[in-house]
Amino acid sequence: MHSVPDYSKGYTYRELVSRSIAWGHYFLFFNILFAIFAGSAYVYAAPTTGSFVSFVYLLITWLGHMSFLAFVVYLVILFPLAFIGNYRYYRVLAVLVTIIFFIILLVDIKLYLTVRVHLSLMTLGLIFTQLDFNTGLNYNFLFIAIPIVIACELVFAKLATHSLYQQNLKERLVKMVILGILGLCFVISHGLHIWADAWQYDKITVLRQAFPAHYPMTAKSFLESHGYLDPNRSRQDSVFNVVYPLEPIAYQDRGESFNVLTISLNGISYSTLNEKDTPELLKLKLRSHSFEDHYLPYENVKDNYFALAYGLPTLYRSTLESLQKPPVMIEGFYRSEYLTRLIESDLGKDKTSDHIIGLKEIKIDNALSNVSVLTEALDQIDSWQDNSHYALMLSLNELLVKDNEKDYKRALHLADAAVGKIIRTLEQKELLNKTLVILTSSQGSPFISDNSAYYDRLKEHVPLFILWPNQDNLGVSSTVLSSHYDLAATIGAEILGITNKAATYSLGHDLRSLPKRDYVVSDEDSDIVLVGEQYCAIYTKHGEVLAQSGGREIEANLELEELISAMRDLNRFME
Repeated sequence: MHSVPDYSKGYTYRELVSRSIAWGHYFLFFNILFAIFAGSAYVYAAPTTGSFVSFVYLLITWLGHMSFLAFVVYLVILFPLAFIGNYRYYRVLAVLVTIIFFIILLVDIKLYLTVRVHLSLMTLGLIFTQLDFNTGLNYNFLFIAIPIVIACELVFAKLATHSLYQQNLKERLVKMVILGILGLCFVISHGLHIWADAWQYDKITVLRQAFPAHYPMTAKSFLESHGYLDPNRSRQDSVFNVVYPLEPIAYQDRGESFNVLTISLNGISYSTLNEKDTPELLKLKLRSHSFEDHYLPYENVKDNYFALAYGLPTLYRSTLESLQKPPVMIEGFYRSEYLTRLIESDLGKDKTSDHIIGLKEIKIDNALSNVSVLTEALDQIDSWQDNSHYALMLSLNELLVKDNEKDYKRALHLADAAVGKIIRTLEQKELLNKTLVILTSSQGSPFISDNSAYYDRLKEHVPLFILWPNQDNLGVSSTVLSSHYDLAATIGAEILGITNKAATYSLGHDLRSLPKRDYVVSDEDSDIVLVGEQYCAIYTKHGEVLAQSGGREIEANLELEELISAMRDLNRFME
């Protein structure tokens, strides 16, 4: 048997270090190529933007950034290890370090392919605080992948040793050219991102999250401060491909057609209701199907209108605006030949309907006050005919612009009385059995707050009262969590006859068959907020994990499985 030669004999410490560094360079080269190969999974899973420039950026970022990650591991760990002065031990440690690196990379790839998030201190903390590792992900592939990685690293170690002793000038030149090209890709990718960030070209900037530990350079603040860029410049059109709905919408004839009346009395929260200011709303609550735990996904009325109309989070809004893709609910009204109308009271400069694509073909009327809106709605109801069906949407915004609580309560009392008159009119004209009536709020009271830092649970808890056609579920209260995402799915299934599963066009569920859920998800300001029955779990864009209730942070078991499920929901319609 041949004994393994001891390469440390006969060499000085300086020579051993030099030999280790030289071997490490060749070992690094092979691992750069291996990292690029593994990183192709990120290219496959990256958002599709439909832009040739962004595709080029994605490719050069893949080549440059994956090479950079391998180089950082070498520079931070392997290069210092070369100074231990033992060539044999160095090679063993180098192989072990790179195996660990690629195992971490494989776990990150699996996480990104599944839920579009990367490993971070937050996700690692969640994983290791759950002793059963019940993350909802299947990592069985590691039993095959790890042996392959080990085998590859042993082969790379042999090839590096071979290259060290075979000083082939042509081969070294080829390797230098390849490394030069990869370095150039790294520089160009950051240069392209600086340009895209400065000019707000979202089809490139959306890709910044495609690769792990990727922090591309920006120059927007520098250019703005020196007057080269207008900070008020509007953003470009949308960024990633969206599949909405996930499948063609199918309808069935439900026989009788029902009217739809949606009243959004914006500026009230659930705790606003009281006998003095809102007696008519309390009467309506007693005779309707009341959803006691209805929470808004967003803080402002426009975002919540988007969630109501589409059943989707606002991260899809830019794309749908650029595609001019109307909500499935609005298309269903068109298909069923509903006479649709929106009446809204003034909310300053902008209209609440601005962010609901598809309303352009709907007759939109404006009024100065909530009472004016409800008065005009009475005129519309008086004109309803038996041989037609109607979808009337009322946006009542006057309470949002009141400066003091006294004026607010006066306007609230007037609006409450007008709502009661509309319900009585529907009943007198025998339309209540033929109409789905939805009363809710799309923004909480400006005079109610629990002073929460992230999600104002008290304010965003709003009423939802539904009068079903044929007077079903009178006086019933549901304590299952609900949100505005559920309204599009409910109208689609109960009124328009959509037979598709709600999940194919909405994050919500049909309120008639609302399942038990642990939380309602929101993506407020790039943070992920899970609104549960007792507390809110917040996963911030800065990697923090918080739980809060009543305006204070509390101890809670925050689970990675919940985060993964929420990310799946939020990203469901991304291609």
